[in-house]
Amino acid sequence: MEFFEDLEGIAAATQTQTALVDTQERIGMVLDLMPIGFLIHQRMGILFANQASADFLNDSQAALVGKHLFDFLNDEDRLKVEELFEKVFSTDVPHQVASVRIEIPGRATKIYRLTSARLPWEGTPACQILMQDITRETRKARQLENLLATDALTGAQNRRSFIDYVAAITQDESPEQSAVIFMDLDHFKEINDTHGHEAGDLVLKHLVVRCDHLLARETINRTDDCPPSMLARMGGEEFAIFVPCGDLDYATVLAERIRSEIQANAIELPGCALNVTASFGVTSFALGERSIDDVLAEADQALYDAKGQGRNRVAQYIPETEGKGSRGIARSAKRVHSGSQQIN
Repeated sequence: MEFFEDLEGIAAATQTQTALVDTQERIGMVLDLMPIGFLIHQRMGILFANQASADFLNDSQAALVGKHLFDFLNDEDRLKVEELFEKVFSTDVPHQVASVRIEIPGRATKIYRLTSARLPWEGTPACQILMQDITRETRKARQLENLLATDALTGAQNRRSFIDYVAAITQDESPEQSAVIFMDLDHFKEINDTHGHEAGDLVLKHLVVRCDHLLARETINRTDDCPPSMLARMGGEEFAIFVPCGDLDYATVLAERIRSEIQANAIELPGCALNVTASFGVTSFALGERSIDDVLAEADQALYDAKGQGRNRVAQYIPETEGKGSRGIARSAKRVHSGSQQIN
């Protein structure tokens, strides 16, 4: 009688094992149909990968077993995922990494959002990781951000982006001195009236391309670790340049270089070559010394002085700090020599 009971127990166990294997296979089939990646991951490596994750990582499901997610990440994202693992294995709360980049040779870089939580796995600490491809939505968000940050006509940064950039840089306590240059095309209304608004638009576009080229060269030639200078269209024919880590002399040399470059190179328009000039106002400021609005007003005052003295020149804003308040004056600097910093 006991013999038959043992046979019945063995048969029941076998049936249970078969059912478990069948269930695992069915679960595996369901996971393979998921449009997002699914990994079961121990600290040492991958235990299971569904078909979507295999596609994402450009490998077979079987080949992924034993590999580590770290194998597919750059150093920066590896640190993010390492922190994710520490949180997941020490708590019962799901955690997320907003974005990691997966770079597969011969394929476009993809961006994924990772969500992970602990998962009981045969008595061994493990976690489940969901991989969601967010490449398209990330690019769309960046495109929208770019549209909000740039001037639609010229492609330069806009006023909002400029002020945000100045604020972000000056919040960092590393730049002891920075500068702002205001630039305004001379007689721009006459260009529009004589040649038409389309010609005026072309002049603005050419101006931005030329300035971007000069600022890129200035950034390359600098030997410090300062952020790059930024050009922005503030409105109409008026532009501003933010020069991080640049004092008044450095920014004045840069402004003079841009001024002379604009004057020396005619802009080719349909049917004619147009010679244009620009006027510049330069001011400098130390971190936390004045508000952004005050700095912009100073640069604008210096620009006004440059135009008042005959245009096609650079003027500096020199604050009056002794005895006469801080209204400031602007000093003409049409002929500029290198100061304490050299622009190559």
